Amino acid sequence: MATFSGLSQRLSSFSGSGSGAATLVNSRPMSFPLMNQLVLDIRPDAAPGFDNFLPGPNVEALAALREHAAGLTREPLLYLWGETGTGKSHLLRAWRAACGAVEVAPLPEPPLAWL
Repeated sequence: MATFSGLSQRLSSFSGSGSGAATLVNSRPMSFPLMNQLVLDIRPDAAPGFDNFLPGPNVEALAALREHAAGLTREPLLYLWGETGTGKSHLLRAWRAACGAVEVAPLPEPPLAWL
């Protein structure tokens, strides 16, 4: 908790213009303790890649995506599914970067009246 020694402010006068504004005046100059800045080792997240993915039980998915990105498979499609939080988006971004693919925003769903 910071302490401000010698900080006593008093209400010295009111504005004569009738606005009712108060002016605060320090009776003594304020003194603040010197503070040292903390250096925090915070960096932006690294771009998703195959090397910084922690596969856990997803070793097969990682291997399949690496092979597909390197062109070592004859499969034109690769289907990736799994529970929320298992790294599907990370792997997709890593595959996209390895292949040089471009991200395309999905089309909006059509209105129900069109269906």
